[in-house]
Amino acid sequence: SFRRLTAVVLPLLTVVVAVIWSVGAMPLFGVRLSIISTVLPVILVAVGSAYGIHVITHYITDMQIHRTPMDDEEHRAFIFSLLRKIGKPIFLAALTTFVGFASCAFTPVLPIRDFGIFAGFGVMASFAVAVTLIPSLLIIRGPRKEQSPRREASPASAENAGYDPLSTSIAEGFSSVAKKQRFVLVFTAAVILISLYGLSRIVVDNVMVEYFKSTTDIYKSDEFIREQFGGSKVVSVMVEGESPERILHPETLGAMDDLGRYLEERAGNIGKVMGFTDLVKRINQVFNADESPDGLKPAAPAAADAGFGFGDETADAGFGFGFGFEDEAADAGFGFGFEDEAADTGFEDEAGAGEPEKAYTPLELAAILDRAAGSGKDRNMNANELVREFHRLINYQGAAYYEVPRDPARYGKSSPEELGLLVSNYLVLLSGNIGDYANDPLEPTAIKSTIQMRTTGQEDTDAAIAEIHRFVGANFPKDLKVTVGGSALVEGSINRLVVQSQLSSVLLSLLAVFLIIALSNRSVVAGLIGIAPLSIAILINFAVMGFLGIKLNIGTAMVASISVGIGIDYTIHYMEAYKREYRAFGGGEKFLWKTFATSGKAIIINASSVGAGFAVLILSQFNMMRDLGLLIALTMGTSALVSLTVIPVLLILIKPKFITGENPGKFKVRS
Repeated sequence: SFRRLTAVVLPLLTVVVAVIWSVGAMPLFGVRLSIISTVLPVILVAVGSAYGIHVITHYITDMQIHRTPMDDEEHRAFIFSLLRKIGKPIFLAALTTFVGFASCAFTPVLPIRDFGIFAGFGVMASFAVAVTLIPSLLIIRGPRKEQSPRREASPASAENAGYDPLSTSIAEGFSSVAKKQRFVLVFTAAVILISLYGLSRIVVDNVMVEYFKSTTDIYKSDEFIREQFGGSKVVSVMVEGESPERILHPETLGAMDDLGRYLEERAGNIGKVMGFTDLVKRINQVFNADESPDGLKPAAPAAADAGFGFGDETADAGFGFGFGFEDEAADAGFGFGFEDEAADTGFEDEAGAGEPEKAYTPLELAAILDRAAGSGKDRNMNANELVREFHRLINYQGAAYYEVPRDPARYGKSSPEELGLLVSNYLVLLSGNIGDYANDPLEPTAIKSTIQMRTTGQEDTDAAIAEIHRFVGANFPKDLKVTVGGSALVEGSINRLVVQSQLSSVLLSLLAVFLIIALSNRSVVAGLIGIAPLSIAILINFAVMGFLGIKLNIGTAMVASISVGIGIDYTIHYMEAYKREYRAFGGGEKFLWKTFATSGKAIIINASSVGAGFAVLILSQFNMMRDLGLLIALTMGTSALVSLTVIPVLLILIKPKFITGENPGKFKVRS
């Protein structure tokens, strides 16, 4: 019981120390917890315990074989001998795991970079504690008191002497599999082909709301906003000009307004467009609510003032605050008359021209309805559209003027520049905070439109953004600077960075692992054999993502790099055990069985503990963490399985010289 307690407590002790050091170091460097780094303790518990497990497993197994009583000095020498035997594979396993995590530190995505740095630090801390603290505690505890002299084993059981039933079963099972070399190779080839097909189905997307389960409030709220309102994704289009006159020119405002109408009417997944031009259209509508739907009369030529006019018949070109002293002070803005029929303030029932509202006969109303019904683009409109068009034709509440002023003749002006002055005067009437849509309330040089989209996936979002760029390129004046931004583009940038960082991190970690194995064994072939099964495990991981519809996002992007760092442990441990037993038995018949007996149990327990540690993330309400835990747990299983099946077959068929020990002092490419 004490032995079992030791086997559990000591590995956990190493990871507790590593977690404290790693997570505690984050605030020292001013690094905050992020979506990714919150799982750092779980990952370190799962990964860091592996080194302690290997030390304890080999210690217990060797103690079972070495049944003769030992005093304290012999026990100390026994532990040092054990560390010399397993020190190299554990160090290489820790180093490759560190490289796998550290490869994430080269990505421009800050949460992944911070995670890679501190996870790598935690791995090395776990290794240091495993090879120092655990042996020290074992030495302090001393040898087992219940040791008894070795009993004579029967001939039938001599081969299995000193090994527990689990180690024996593992050795028997995998030894028989290793002998079926053709089956293993054919089966592996089939898995690779199926995985390549699954890889083609993978989707690269980073939908924030899909991080949450469909039962959460935030998911339901986002769905409601997309279905009932304009949408939850926002894109902003900003137009900059060299002067306020250029921005307020009908050509500029018309292009902005056309973009909004095009997106709402023609582009898919666009919920609503709101911007600076909508403010202009609204004030234009209100100010001309009582004008004729056919347009405004030209201003009187006398004393045409663009600003403050003082003439006998003041006729402002815009909103001049003129003072008229005639019988009918016809001010186009806010005029103050001193006769019986004073100029209006722009919002009375008899405004502008001072004409009474027109009364329509039934026949005229019927004709207007016919015109409204026939004005649809496809001559097929719903009731709301018909009513809106009818209101426009009779200028009901200014509906005919809910537009950006573009035609000078319609507004009684002689040039587009005069329309620009008219819009400039409209801004005076707004007299409010329009900072969300213009950089200056009176003389803007930059204006903005906000576009709400109902899209969820990045593919639809990219299509909508592409429509914006196409329209801008074809219809906007070339001297204007148009910038497209917003939260939707942030998600798109994350997607691109995720793919780039995923490819670079995986390639970098595989290259580093190859170099570590090749240099440690002084053989290029050793490096190739080491990364071959690992590549298969990573390919299976992506295939599962493709078949299950798990998207490649900011969370799952780390799976491959983490898998490289952790999965290579099993390859290293098996190759070192294979080499050790091959040389001990001189390549005889028993070495393969002994290889599985000495390393198989440790590898399987290691993979099971690491996989189970990550599998707890499946219970998370955060879908990204759930997928991360599922995929890494799966990869741990496939990595261990491939290490115990494919690598033995490759080593048996190739018979590399780094295993046999020929010319061990020279580094060269050898088979």
